[in-house]
Amino acid sequence: MARRIDAERALDEVNSGRAILACAYDDTDKCEKYHLSGALSLNDLQAQERTLPKDRKLIFYCA
Repeated sequence: MARRIDAERALDEVNSGRAILACAYDDTDKCEKYHLSGALSLNDLQAQERTLPKDRKLIFYCA
């Protein structure tokens, strides 16, 4: 189930290791333009999906 969270909560989840941050744009130019440090692109997320920890939440962002 998807739900909205604020930026402070997202930062806490990522910094604590409970979540993985991913850019929600599938357009490479937009993803590069709005990239946040440590975030995965959708392409990276798909490429790494089998190796990502299953116990972490995924937090998607867009500008």
